[in-house]
Amino acid sequence: MIISKIEFLKNLLSGFDLKKSVVLDAGTGKTSAQLLVDKHPNKLICVTYPGDKRKGMPVQKILKKTNNIKYTLLYGDLEDIQLFPEETFSFILADYLLGEVSVDKVLTIFHNMHHWLQPNGQILLLDREYCQTFQPQIQYLSMGEVEGKADLLKFSDCNFIEALDMFLRIPTQINFFRKHERTFDFPSLWVKSWFDQTGFHNIDLTIFQSRINIKEEFETGLIWVKERIQRMKNSNLQKGLLEEVSNLEKAFYTNLSETYFLRTHYCFQSSK
Repeated sequence: MIISKIEFLKNLLSGFDLKKSVVLDAGTGKTSAQLLVDKHPNKLICVTYPGDKRKGMPVQKILKKTNNIKYTLLYGDLEDIQLFPEETFSFILADYLLGEVSVDKVLTIFHNMHHWLQPNGQILLLDREYCQTFQPQIQYLSMGEVEGKADLLKFSDCNFIEALDMFLRIPTQINFFRKHERTFDFPSLWVKSWFDQTGFHNIDLTIFQSRINIKEEFETGLIWVKERIQRMKNSNLQKGLLEEVSNLEKAFYTNLSETYFLRTHYCFQSSK
């Protein structure tokens, strides 16, 4: 199935009546907040990491336009089980949440979402599939002591986008980016195991692909990278990283031959 992520999520949410629901938007963003507001839930709490105004400010504008005092933005850490009382929510949406969670925190957050969900409550989790393409020698299996071997998909998206991702992940730079920014994509196989381990039931998985414009994707990623490098206090490191990005940029425009690629996503629907 080839469909945009927004359309897929919109179509999926159309099957839920949330007018009487208390909803958690876990790892909120413009897309998820707007789609949930359009469903007119009884109460909506959108959570993003403390201090993350990059995501928080656009969401705040969306909520403010509704004039609904039951729609709120919370800067909070989903790793903290005290964030909400047990069985607070009847519906949880986690749209692109995992990209901002380090592997050592994943199980805790899954456990907390299960704790906060009411009996028979529903959760939707949507994220990018991890596809090992540009540097197949990199092994993610050692992360977080995950048991078993993940059957990673191997197909070519766009080597330059993968190169940009890998550039951010090299050991000398990873600590600068991993706390607040998208650092890892996790295989759906692992995500399924986390749902199982934390007590969720009726776990349904849907795989779909989105048609992505390579040039637009690369240029968006380039802006993202440059902004974060320019915030660094180490001027020598900053200079070196910007030179590497410049080399990637030149290589991209010299060798670009395709217009689009397909990005694979997974969506889990489950209940407590």
